[in-house]
Amino acid sequence: MPNRKLYTDEAVRRVFGKLRSEMQELGAKHLGEVVRLRARIIALEHEIDELRTSLRALRAARAAIVGAQAELVSLHRERSIQRAQASERDPFQPLN
Repeated sequence: MPNRKLYTDEAVRRVFGKLRSEMQELGAKHLGEVVRLRARIIALEHEIDELRTSLRALRAARAAIVGAQAELVSLHRERSIQRAQASERDPFQPLN
């Protein structure tokens, strides 16, 4: 018994044609998704840049606050020393 064809050449061409068109459709969908995701990534990168700028500003502001608080403590200490030096000490009172 000779080998008989299970599929005709036309049937194989039709199946491969259908598969080719499905692959092209999936490729187009994939490309659209890639474009959408790249746009989203760019938007998120811009947002990250803005957040980094805000964070730098907040850190600078916090450093200024810490510096101002330290200066205030120093000024209070200096004022206390000046007041102590300006006041007369009773020689008959113990130092402690």
